[in-house]
Amino acid sequence: MNVLRCLLRFCARLLALWLALCLFSCSAVFAQTSTPANPANLTTEQKVDELLNLMGQDDVRSLLAQRLSDTSDVAAPDDGNMSVLDQWASKRREHLARLAGDAPAIPGELSKAGTTLVNEIEAYGLLRFLAHVALLFGVGIAAGIATYRITAARTARALPGNVAEFALATASRRLLPVVGYGLSAAIMFFTIPWPPLLSAVLLPWLAVSIGLPLVKAVIDLLKRVISDGLNSRRQFWLTRSFDLLAVAMMCWAVLRMLVSLGVTAAAVKLISYAMIAALFALGVYFIWRQPQADANTERRRSLDVAFTFYLFILFAVWIAGAGVFFWLGFFALVLPGAVGTLGIAARKTATAMGGYSETDFRPVLAQRSVRLLVLGAAVIWLLFLIRNHPGALPGGSTVSAMFTGLLHGILVLLFADIFWVAIKTVIARRLEMNAPATSEHGVPASDDRLQTILPILRNMLGILIGAVSVMTVLSELGVNIGPLLASAGIFGIAIGFGSQTLVKDIISGVFYMIDDAFRVGEYIQSGSYKGTVESFSIRSVKLRHHRGPIYTVPFGSLGAVENMSRDWSIDKFLVTVAFDTDLAKVKSITREIGKALKDDPEFGPMLIETVKLKGVEQFGEYGMTLGFGMMVKPNGQQSIIRRKAYSMLKDAFEKNGIEFATMSGTSPGKPKSGPQPPEEPPSEMTDNLRP
Repeated sequence: MNVLRCLLRFCARLLALWLALCLFSCSAVFAQTSTPANPANLTTEQKVDELLNLMGQDDVRSLLAQRLSDTSDVAAPDDGNMSVLDQWASKRREHLARLAGDAPAIPGELSKAGTTLVNEIEAYGLLRFLAHVALLFGVGIAAGIATYRITAARTARALPGNVAEFALATASRRLLPVVGYGLSAAIMFFTIPWPPLLSAVLLPWLAVSIGLPLVKAVIDLLKRVISDGLNSRRQFWLTRSFDLLAVAMMCWAVLRMLVSLGVTAAAVKLISYAMIAALFALGVYFIWRQPQADANTERRRSLDVAFTFYLFILFAVWIAGAGVFFWLGFFALVLPGAVGTLGIAARKTATAMGGYSETDFRPVLAQRSVRLLVLGAAVIWLLFLIRNHPGALPGGSTVSAMFTGLLHGILVLLFADIFWVAIKTVIARRLEMNAPATSEHGVPASDDRLQTILPILRNMLGILIGAVSVMTVLSELGVNIGPLLASAGIFGIAIGFGSQTLVKDIISGVFYMIDDAFRVGEYIQSGSYKGTVESFSIRSVKLRHHRGPIYTVPFGSLGAVENMSRDWSIDKFLVTVAFDTDLAKVKSITREIGKALKDDPEFGPMLIETVKLKGVEQFGEYGMTLGFGMMVKPNGQQSIIRRKAYSMLKDAFEKNGIEFATMSGTSPGKPKSGPQPPEEPPSEMTDNLRP
């Protein structure tokens, strides 16, 4: 209902303003008919006609020729001897002199505009005009009320727990009634057959009646979105910004109406200066009425005095006709607070609707996008002013070209910033989606190749964007970047010859990435270096050894790489048993151990093929060596499974009387089991060998 009350109050004020304007016009017409014509009150067209009449007289022409001949000997000021700043200041003084000369014509222009408006309304019919105006705004208000009731019912059905749905319903409840009012009023405006002049007069006020509630709804939404970080001063200025915008929009409507009624451009400019003075006075009043958030009152008052003085300087600059400098100062005053408030609102909205964290790149991207829109609009407006007013800056075309290049450079940096944040957002999103999420047993759940390539790609793109942005900014500022690029090429060649090892490392790293030799999280071995790949840079890889140390190995020094974590891994181990061991029994025991490992909830998910007996690998001096093997997943847990298999084999061998080989042929600490063979008597050969 706040929006509807705002609409009703605005329509009442609009009707009151129309009545006051009609009374003013009637009084102006009466004053014009009751007072004799004064040469000072003549319009510019009348003065030109009188001048032409005077130029048609012979005595006037002869006197004018004599005066020109008398002044021809007087040296005119040479603009070539004046400095650039003096020439610019002279133009400002001429501008002020023209304003002072045009000021006396304002009452006559206003009375003429009032007469034109009254005559047009009388020709159309006063009652008919008032009825059509009431119909125009009445239909719009009725449509706004109907839209509000529909959206209010939808908001009541929205669940506060669903952040996106509730935020959308709240925005609809505040914005859609204004849209409904605007569409209905616009359709009604174009349906009524207004005369051309009344149509041109009413159209700005219709735009104001739509724009003001829309601005009010947007400011209320901003307050709701950033309510957590809304201090007293920010809330004060959000409210007062609507007041300033409302006054500014009404002043704009009055100026457009005066232009439509035939008021001269000089008079409209003077009236606009008076309205801007009122706006500045209102701004000064708000500065001194803002809440004091700072405990240091003297410091706060000093800042208020500084801001007041700054506003007076801005107003003086505007009156002097230096529009570019005025808008520069105005943007310097307003944009920091506007960009900060809108950026916070965009970030909180993106965080709430998307369910992102505060450190996520996507809310940051939304905040930077808002900053690009606001600052980009300000820069484009300044470029428009410079292009359409070449003499607005001192120094002529040279300073204008430099200033234009600087503004173009700011636009380039803004786009580079948003492009870089967008790239980081996309890469971070891809890294998040392709993160090698591990299961409970440390088994990689997805392909992690992107985890290796994307960080390097992000760094390379960052360097590329920075270099291109700097070169573009220098080019816009008028710097010839051709020699810079040539010097950079020569310097790069010199670095290439002097740093062959660095170039070798970088190129080797590129080909390692192309060959997909290893990825982040994999265990590799190259020469004397081995460990888990932790991260990459442009020229080196970091390996974390299983005992803790970390190696930083240049790509050019890696050589052949042994990857122990790709697809699958075969783990083999050897066990030496006595010569009289029953191999069939060992195979049966191994089969039972393999089945137990496969069914184990801790070790089973790590196995592709369980432990098996491969057979006799070799005969040693004290026993025979048996080979065992198993196929496991490349998760770096092979040693854990091997230790478990060793433990289970030892226990099973002890239970089944299978002995490990020793120098005595028996298991350590145990006599050989089974009946002992009888001792054979010594033979003759052995007797002969004895001493």
